Amino acid sequence: MTLSKAMKSGLWREKLSKLGFPLWLLCVLIFSFQLFENFPFAQTAHLAEIPVLFFLSLFAVVYYGRRVYEKRSFSPAEILLACLLCLPFISAISSWMSFDQPILTGFLADRRWFRAIAGLFVFQLLISQRISWKLLHRTFLILAFGSLLVYLSMWMFLDPNSLAGGFFFVEVPSKGMRLRIVPVFVIWGAIYFVLGWLRSSIAKPRFAAAAVAVFMVGYVVFIYKSRATILVLAAVLVLMIVMKAETGRRIRTLVILSLLTVVVVGGMWAVRPGKVQRQLSGFTAIASSLYRGDGEIDASLANRLSQGTVAWWSISRSVRSLLFGNGRLSRRWGGEPKEDFGHFYPVDIGWLGIIFLYGFLGLVLVNVAFLMAWKFSREKQCENNDVFLESLQWWLVYLFFRSILNAVVVANPSLVIVPLFLIYWRCQQSAEESKL
Repeated sequence: MTLSKAMKSGLWREKLSKLGFPLWLLCVLIFSFQLFENFPFAQTAHLAEIPVLFFLSLFAVVYYGRRVYEKRSFSPAEILLACLLCLPFISAISSWMSFDQPILTGFLADRRWFRAIAGLFVFQLLISQRISWKLLHRTFLILAFGSLLVYLSMWMFLDPNSLAGGFFFVEVPSKGMRLRIVPVFVIWGAIYFVLGWLRSSIAKPRFAAAAVAVFMVGYVVFIYKSRATILVLAAVLVLMIVMKAETGRRIRTLVILSLLTVVVVGGMWAVRPGKVQRQLSGFTAIASSLYRGDGEIDASLANRLSQGTVAWWSISRSVRSLLFGNGRLSRRWGGEPKEDFGHFYPVDIGWLGIIFLYGFLGLVLVNVAFLMAWKFSREKQCENNDVFLESLQWWLVYLFFRSILNAVVVANPSLVIVPLFLIYWRCQQSAEESKL
């Protein structure tokens, strides 16, 4: 091989090496955030996920083992992750003691916690400078716009009535047909671009950031249609405006936002009055059920009240269940208790569901992540002009309040643990830079 050919070959290998880390990072994030859920190929994706989970588990064993062998201290985030990784083992034993479910079956049913190791993996890539904060920022934006494009394409071009197996779409009486796929990165994108609009640091003019934010929020409201998601996201966005907008601009910003909401809803009403009326009827139905108690109880609320009754009955049976929970029942296990429960999905009932699964000790442990992120964010060195960092912080605020109603931290632990590690790394880096 000539020298010129060797040099060209070396350049190509270098380019492919640089390209490989972003692609691998994208792959890890897609699997850890479960972006393939409710797709027809979900079962195949779960099989493809096995090597990713094996790699992450092996990485965690080597990482923690090496730190112990070298007698090095652990960061608070690393200690928390190690504690959370014990939950599948506790859950497996609890389900065996409570329902006689095989321990291995219970452990595999709770393997989702090992996806949270992605936070530690990305954390170490940042420390070793194999990836940059800027690259990670860009990756999140790719996931936000990419997932939004995929979801809109499915909504526009797929016929819900021709799809079997409950993939993609679900029919909800109070909301009509909606996509089943949780738009996790679209929600992050809405928070990110609202922050950019408030701070004028993403797009010039500010109108561009505002337009993207409205588009992403509109997707959540008119296509995803989850009432709890809409209410929590709206509350967080208003709180962001109150806290982040300049004192003289707060009232003006809120007025502009209110007028924009009226214009968008009015425009939708003019084009599709039935769709908007059905959307509003979902909120009025649940409000009537909660406050006045008249009329037929909302179906979604009735389902959650029923599940809450089952969960509380199971929790209150013993002190052990109250402290350590009853464990997770596997969908693949056909035991008698599961048949008695019927449709029972603890995640649907928020904190009560977490107590059912892991007890009060588990509830405290999973919420430590939010407290830890809040503590990191309050430190002086973490106060900077990084919009990406702020969007992660506010994303966790949204996830905390969302978890009260729907235990997202249990359904998808990576949603909380990955941002926690990123916030911790960024704040530590800011602290080191301030010392220079």
